[in-house]
Amino acid sequence: MKVGILQLNVNEEKESNLRKVSEIAEEKVEDDLDVLILPELWSTDVDFSDFDKLKEEIPGKTTDMLSSIAESMDLYVIGGSIVESKNASLYNSCVVFDRDGEIRDIYRKMHLFSHFGEDEVLSPGDDLSIFKLGSIKAAVGICYDLRFPLFFDKLIKRGVKLIFLPAAWPEARKYHWRVLNRSRAIENQVYFISCNRVGFFEGKRFFGKSMVVDPWGRVEEIGAEKEQFLTTEIDLGLVDEVRKEFNTIKDSKLG
Repeated sequence: MKVGILQLNVNEEKESNLRKVSEIAEEKVEDDLDVLILPELWSTDVDFSDFDKLKEEIPGKTTDMLSSIAESMDLYVIGGSIVESKNASLYNSCVVFDRDGEIRDIYRKMHLFSHFGEDEVLSPGDDLSIFKLGSIKAAVGICYDLRFPLFFDKLIKRGVKLIFLPAAWPEARKYHWRVLNRSRAIENQVYFISCNRVGFFEGKRFFGKSMVVDPWGRVEEIGAEKEQFLTTEIDLGLVDEVRKEFNTIKDSKLG
């Protein structure tokens, strides 16, 4: 499976971000790409005070654009996340599209980042994300979810072999980023693919370093600290090989 990771330099102009993603996809995506993943809140930035005016229903303008990319380029799209308006609440939501541009899953971020006040503006989701890429069960978490091992344990117990994580992870906690990406891959014996944004917001620097980690915890790909379009080939057969050779999941007693 060939995966493209769009490590985007996000700004506060929604139309500019939408246009940039469309242009990069048109320029960089090749015919053999299977999956495209974007970062967290890539269209709006992370200014919670603007979310009420930047919110969208699903489907809406942003998801229509991502659907068009998926259909026209014949690939799955892990749509980063957007500010979703639903039933008078706002959510940090990741929409997954199949090769026909159809919505296959919507994951609403469960763990909201109280340290930054996300929980004061958004509502938490209440369901896990599990979907199929062909015959492979995959799932999505968003940014802060990375810190909660039991979240991923529940995904693995339901047969997931590939996990995607759109993120807006700041440089201030960069040492946590690499350790946690590798830890989630190792303990769950999965491929773990993260897409982190770059750029600045109110003096905070987002540093990229998107990662592809295999089930042994080996880093197969890591981004630079700048806007970048990464591609990587992953061998999902390795998940079964690792679990056959050294299966730790079957010995888990909790969760």
